Amino acid sequence: MNLVDSIIQLFKDVKVKKAFQKQYDEDVKVLKIKLLYKMNADLQKKLYTRFKLESPESIVKSHEGGGKKVSIVLTRFHYIEHAANELTFEQIQTFAEANRIPTNDILNEQKHLVEIYLMNIGKLPLPTDEIIQVPPALSGITKEIIKFEPKFRYNFEWQYHEDLFNHLKIDYPHAKSEPLTNDIKPDITIGKIAIELKGPTRHIDLQSVYAKCFEYLTEYEFLLIVLYDIRATAGQFQKFKSNVKRYFPRSYIVVKDTTDRPQFINPKPLQTFTQPAPKPPTPKPRGNQPSPNRRSKNNNQRNKTRR
Repeated sequence: MNLVDSIIQLFKDVKVKKAFQKQYDEDVKVLKIKLLYKMNADLQKKLYTRFKLESPESIVKSHEGGGKKVSIVLTRFHYIEHAANELTFEQIQTFAEANRIPTNDILNEQKHLVEIYLMNIGKLPLPTDEIIQVPPALSGITKEIIKFEPKFRYNFEWQYHEDLFNHLKIDYPHAKSEPLTNDIKPDITIGKIAIELKGPTRHIDLQSVYAKCFEYLTEYEFLLIVLYDIRATAGQFQKFKSNVKRYFPRSYIVVKDTTDRPQFINPKPLQTFTQPAPKPPTPKPRGNQPSPNRRSKNNNQRNKTRR
């Protein structure tokens, strides 16, 4: 099921349809008009003939004149708007492609539009475990990574790192783990294969991988990018995938879905250390008033004289 089918399926829900369908249809109409404007007058006539559309003249007259006879000069926009109202986006797209009209830019806009609505509805499909095609040198390691299931759905990357490394160490005892520092080093290395781990994976985490791809592939033969708990949007993730495939052909992405894992809860709450409150300063005596020590001496002398 593609993104467009997903949103059509969601609109079958009455509440969702009431909230989003009207605005979605208006936004799609804008895309249809953009696509129709790419066609010249002859091609638009051919479109009307192909789908047996009536002239918008009668419709425009009744709309503008409220049923009265009015003289209106039809413009190109009237024909385009009428076609956009009568035809679906898929019909216009198929006709445009059959007549060699470029549609990639409009299709990208449509895909972005659908993703926005899916996110607003809160039903955005997240990436799950994927079977990827890798060279023979990576097949064994990749299978082990896909087979591995973390104990929990962790809150920090080092926890995924530790679990995955311990799992790989069983079959690959020469695997090495780099400590989490500010240095640009792979998280795990197995010979000439570098493994970069992210989880939870937000948009900023995806962006940080690009620089590491440049660095690691100068020293290592292959790079495996292992992503746990995707929290970036579908659009951000798809863009990341296409960029890695285009610019770093020796890099391969492995996605691990951890939604079925229990959420990790720290068994020991973090201790909080607070500094002791500073002591209040002793008030200074005002004017010629004696200090407390002098007062006590004066009182002792008075008591002695009384005795």
